[in-house]
Amino acid sequence: MNIKIGDFSKMNDISIQTLRYYDKIGLLKPATIDSETGYRYYNVGQCSLVDTILYLRSLDFSLKDIRQFLTQSGSKVEQILLDKQEALIEERQRIDEQIFLMRHYTQAYQCFETNQELYQFAIETFPKRYAYQETIEGSIYAMDDDAYELCLRQFKKQMKNSNLNRMYFNRIGTIIQYDDFKNQQFFSNQMFVFVPKHLANVVFPKGDYAVTYVYEFESEKNTLSSFYKSIKDHGYKPSGDYYCEVVMEKPYLNLEQRSMFIRMQVPVGLI
Repeated sequence: MNIKIGDFSKMNDISIQTLRYYDKIGLLKPATIDSETGYRYYNVGQCSLVDTILYLRSLDFSLKDIRQFLTQSGSKVEQILLDKQEALIEERQRIDEQIFLMRHYTQAYQCFETNQELYQFAIETFPKRYAYQETIEGSIYAMDDDAYELCLRQFKKQMKNSNLNRMYFNRIGTIIQYDDFKNQQFFSNQMFVFVPKHLANVVFPKGDYAVTYVYEFESEKNTLSSFYKSIKDHGYKPSGDYYCEVVMEKPYLNLEQRSMFIRMQVPVGLI
């Protein structure tokens, strides 16, 4: 039973243009071609081939992979399927990472919009948070802008060596150890970024945190002493490491410096 290309197209919900292209690349050739008119004719038995091609295309197989699938057998076909499965798993991981970053960035922007005019002391409750942390050379609070940028390059290299996707290199925070903060020795040689749980090497505990917001790194350094005093004045005491979280960061094309909105925070308990 000869079926014209237009009818075969309608039967299988596939465009005539696609059928012509599949013919051109040798993936799906007509059953016969009229030598006088050049009309292409298909037969019903070819519908199963169309179904398989469309199914594999829906799984994002390339036409090259489909050709191999249709011309190979046994272990070679199995390997094609396994390779595609692995590729999809990697793609899902990439998408999951992008969703994590977009969710976190959206939350950060909402925080910025809500708190950009607020500078007073507050207590906020945070869930358990996961981060990737590394130690760098020297104290961040003793650095000028250029030295700080060089330390960021060092941290970026450490992330790469740990096989972290560079998409996570954004809004880098810093940490002051509990004993140093408690003794008002404001020394920090640790940087961090928030990451999904499976990539973390440090956990920020859930609970109540003393918080204040400032603009720019220099303001944070100048506010540390008064922030510590505010914690005491409000009847609290530090109970863990201090975190400088860069909530929002936006460089400007005409300025060779970072513009940061910072959430200063430390877990606290009542005195």
